[in-house]
Amino acid sequence: MKKLILLLFIPIFFACSDESADDETPNNDGKKLESFNAIYCEDCEGSNAVYSYENNQLTSVDWQYYITNGEGEVTSVSDGFTTIHHYDETVAINNNGVISEIPINSDGTIDSENWIFENGYLQTMIGQAGGGDNNFEWSNGNLINLYQTSIQGEVTEHNWDAEYSSSDDLTRWLSWPLFIGSSYFGFADEYQQWMIGLWGKGSNKLPSSIEFSYANGSSLSQYYYTFDDEGYPVQISISDTTTENGNTDTRTRVYEVTYTD
Repeated sequence: MKKLILLLFIPIFFACSDESADDETPNNDGKKLESFNAIYCEDCEGSNAVYSYENNQLTSVDWQYYITNGEGEVTSVSDGFTTIHHYDETVAINNNGVISEIPINSDGTIDSENWIFENGYLQTMIGQAGGGDNNFEWSNGNLINLYQTSIQGEVTEHNWDAEYSSSDDLTRWLSWPLFIGSSYFGFADEYQQWMIGLWGKGSNKLPSSIEFSYANGSSLSQYYYTFDDEGYPVQISISDTTTENGNTDTRTRVYEVTYTD
């Protein structure tokens, strides 16, 4: 259920720009993500990915979409790509042939009157799915809740609740896909946009658990990390428990992460 919700959040912007830009984006200091791959994933639908950079900016993602069964065996795969072109006032993203050109502010965040930032942190997306708003709640530099409000201002049933570990998220973006709980680390537009700073600052810490509530149930993801000598996570194990209509299911996911300087 979770992996479908965020796909409804993404508006598409169109603009034009002929001038290239070499400015660094907010989330590209330190080591850069080189690859993200599932080692083991039960009953998963997601994507592995390899990331490439030019001039200190993310410029392409080669991803492989996969489906696994309840034993973690891969039953289906397909390949895809994303290319990213950085300009002075826009970022152009070609995601497997679907092209969007997104206007940006001077700090690299999305330039739209419907996207509200405060001190670099995304607060509200106005007029999203169903005409309501998406609201981001932060505490001590960490995203702790994401909820939707209707046109009438009422909070809908979709609600995240996050607890964070004491470990810094040195990537400054990895906490976002972990927060959402999806397996689409290469395919989904929102992860690529977050990586290059369009969605503003990421959380300071890595999550320890994320609970997501919706109309018919809830899911709980618990996170366990193995770090390299510099404090970057190189293996992430996730235990998922989903309760829906009175039934409870569990699964395990394990991912391997590599970096480049």
